[in-house]
Amino acid sequence: MGVRRERLIKELKFKGLSDTEIARRLRVSRSLVSQARARARRRGMVIPRWSRYPTPTEDIVYGIVLAIARNNGGYALAGEVYELYRAGAEEGFWEQRTEKRLAEILRELEERGLIERERVSLGRHGATSVIRPLRDEETFYSVFVEEMLLR
Repeated sequence: MGVRRERLIKELKFKGLSDTEIARRLRVSRSLVSQARARARRRGMVIPRWSRYPTPTEDIVYGIVLAIARNNGGYALAGEVYELYRAGAEEGFWEQRTEKRLAEILRELEERGLIERERVSLGRHGATSVIRPLRDEETFYSVFVEEMLLR
């Protein structure tokens, strides 16, 4: 891959495009875009890895956690968060996301210090995460989700 194409990839990354979108735009495979990022890193250039999804999804998930925690006595289970998110997406309130992406968002919220997650084993029934919000804030999405719970 030429230097010109690597420069194009870097410019597109700084515009916030994902590897897949860059590959589609340049008509190359996604692995070539990843390889270009690795080569650039070896040369000391940093090409950021932007999230594919905008931050409103984090706000929605945080609002869901807050609303469930208020109703459950200060904690929420990961399964409840996934179910409420899925129900809101089916109603058309926000875009559908996979459970894997929602778990990623919960990890990001934990890293930012907004929630605390604890992995709990349920024996032969699997495992779940108990989520506790570290701040009790009133957000738009928490009020919206509480309205959904009342229906």
